[in-house]
Amino acid sequence: QKHPWQQRKHKPTVNSSKPSSMHLLVFAVTPFITAVLAKSYSVHYEENRIDAESEYVQYQDIYKAFSNIPDFYWLFGFNFHSTHTVNKSCVYFDVETLTEEGMNYSSNFIRFGMSGKIEYIGQFYSTMYKNMSVDQERDRHNSLYARTKSGAWVPMNYTLIYSDYKNCSIFRVLQAERGTYSILQYA
Repeated sequence: QKHPWQQRKHKPTVNSSKPSSMHLLVFAVTPFITAVLAKSYSVHYEENRIDAESEYVQYQDIYKAFSNIPDFYWLFGFNFHSTHTVNKSCVYFDVETLTEEGMNYSSNFIRFGMSGKIEYIGQFYSTMYKNMSVDQERDRHNSLYARTKSGAWVPMNYTLIYSDYKNCSIFRVLQAERGTYSILQYA
């Protein structure tokens, strides 16, 4: 007599030539799930920028940044290449007129030992910010579209990233490569 562990148990046979409905379901659903996960991953990990985050909106009122301090600003530094800033030193900005809708100002500098001045006309505008990944409109302007009075230079767009409204403002230069900024230090 055989022991129970020696007895052969009957195993059901599977016809491997036909795919089961479960296999078909897995193959049909996999591309859909992959696409959904890829989209949610990319949305969740999109670039975070301080100028588009809700907790920094209170530090991004461009009119307030320019109205609470003197009319004279030093350009402390920048991290982008621009042909019109090559060989310039002692760069400062002088605000001529300021309203809640824009400002006229001049860029003053020394280049090759000579003083120079470029006059600008600027219009304020607002960009969207994110609140829990949902676009929101701002109550106050945070950006500046500036063009030269002479029309000689390409217009520029600046977005206020942060201002302490006392000593310093940091701007993103929108035409230049990602991550660019310029810092204005109040005199």
